[in-house]
Amino acid sequence: DKAFSGLRLVAFFNGALHFFQGNFLAIYVLLYLKTEYEISGMLSYLALMSLIVSFGLAYASDKYEKRTTILYPLLFIMALLIILIPALKTLPGLITVIGIYAIVDDLSLPVRFAAPMDVVKPDIGFWRCEEVWGNLGRTIVFVIAAVLVYSENYWAAFGIFAIMTAVFPFIISFQINSLKNSLTD
Repeated sequence: DKAFSGLRLVAFFNGALHFFQGNFLAIYVLLYLKTEYEISGMLSYLALMSLIVSFGLAYASDKYEKRTTILYPLLFIMALLIILIPALKTLPGLITVIGIYAIVDDLSLPVRFAAPMDVVKPDIGFWRCEEVWGNLGRTIVFVIAAVLVYSENYWAAFGIFAIMTAVFPFIISFQINSLKNSLTD
């Protein structure tokens, strides 16, 4: 379908990046946390950051509809934080940077997922495209990241996520503009 052709790549990236904070970072931080108390505290910390930030930004994003403009600085900051994480060797530094990342990620998340809905009607075809390509993104990127982490090549794993994050606002802007143009033709 012409309306969904530009959404596949956006959904792929969204799917992969969406699980970075909740899954990849949670697994990576296990290298530093040893007790159940520390692990549950870290996961609660990430959940609290998400809860506090996402409601306000989702409301503002829906109200002003300047989604792609907001994404450029947020995703650039996220990419810088992602590449900084494997360089950190202390738990307080890691928790601080992950907390900042969580806030910025939670600021961008509703915008990233809502941007395609400004152009395409979210019907069953839209959601099917989002789910299929989002799950492909999660699966492919996490298999690659898992192999890299297993081989203790943390920089490469984080590098993949950082590069994807840095190029994502350009992909969203290009695909949304292409969709707008193709739907008006």
